[in-house]
Amino acid sequence: MMYINRRNFVKLSLTALGGTILTGCGGVGFSSATPTPNGYQFYKVMTRGETIIADGERFKIDLFGGSVHLSNNGIITFDAVDENKRKGIFQIGVDLNKRTPLVDWKRVALLIGDELADERVVSSYRSFDVDEHGNIAAVLEADIRASEDHYGAGLYVDVDQTGFEPVLIAGQTFNSGQSMSSGIFGDVSYSDKNVMTSAHHVATDHSSKSDSLMHIPDSNLDDMNILLSSGEIVTETNHTASSFGLIDHNSSGEYSTDVFVANATLARSSERNSQGSVKIKGNVNVPKNLQTRAINADSVVSDGAAYGTRISSNGDIWSIQEINDDMTLFKNDVVIISTGDDTEVGEVLSISPGALGTDGTYYFTAIVQNSAFAATTLFAANGSEVIPILSAADILSENGAHIKDILFGTTTKHVDSENRLAFLCALGDNTTSLIIGIPV
Repeated sequence: MMYINRRNFVKLSLTALGGTILTGCGGVGFSSATPTPNGYQFYKVMTRGETIIADGERFKIDLFGGSVHLSNNGIITFDAVDENKRKGIFQIGVDLNKRTPLVDWKRVALLIGDELADERVVSSYRSFDVDEHGNIAAVLEADIRASEDHYGAGLYVDVDQTGFEPVLIAGQTFNSGQSMSSGIFGDVSYSDKNVMTSAHHVATDHSSKSDSLMHIPDSNLDDMNILLSSGEIVTETNHTASSFGLIDHNSSGEYSTDVFVANATLARSSERNSQGSVKIKGNVNVPKNLQTRAINADSVVSDGAAYGTRISSNGDIWSIQEINDDMTLFKNDVVIISTGDDTEVGEVLSISPGALGTDGTYYFTAIVQNSAFAATTLFAANGSEVIPILSAADILSENGAHIKDILFGTTTKHVDSENRLAFLCALGDNTTSLIIGIPV
């Protein structure tokens, strides 16, 4: 059993760069782009105020946490808070073959206060992701009130709904005994039972410290690969990595993430462009010296930020770049849409990160201004066209309630293999609901 007390946890955590790691929501295109779905039918599957009863637990949803994941087998994973301020992660199984989607089962995957298989008691969850089969990877924080030897967070997986098992926890050695986890993690991406995460660690002899981008095949720590670490040069730039932002990877081993960098030649100067961010991509199945590189040599953003990277099944990178309040959505290095552009429903004021379908269609939300008001609209893009799917004031087909707001892009998994969508909506009947969208 692995233990870490307060003294050792503080010692490890103070070595983190800056004390934290970030965690983690038409232009010219391609003539061969996949046709964009023409329309959707939308259905409520869960609403604020409903009760989840499973495994002896009774949980009445007071607030949705914001995260929604849709797996290919109809499993929807989300987080919520009840009237007693308990937080948890939940799953429902939805039969999507019915004329109207039907919830077959409900499950409490995790509640704050649960005792895990390694005897740690959960005080909070941080980043979590769900793979195509409904398996969950999560960063879980231990409650020190339960044990003074349980400091720091750990990376856990829940496979086949059997409960959370530890993969890497605070104080645990890995990398053939050369490294020790400090219990500080960033974002998590989970695909086909393979985990990618960013984490802080120290050398077991405390001679060095790093933030690293890690790939853990089949959640087996013995097979872990470090893809890039702080202080290393990002290939095709003259910048060194500092820390990592949002991560996405697919079942083919291709990945992308946002990296915060420092100019290797200007790092000690006060020049504004000594720091910035860059989008990188790679593939875990190629030699290490070819694995990770910037999307292009001129991709370092020093006056703003590049974020929200998403990678498609064929390796295309979708991301947002923000400079001086101007936001642009890119597919690789091609501009798709920018703030100030006109759409069918109004002028774009802001853009949020989205999610990809397996056919390469990218779904995202933007706040648009028309003659009457500014509101959120859900769009679909394929590289050559951007089409609105759902907007505020639209009427849901199921019961006539109009849309007040749309919450989409908080995870990478809002879309399944058949371009069905799962997301949250605030509705005109003063409810907040978990919504399924089915192409028609």
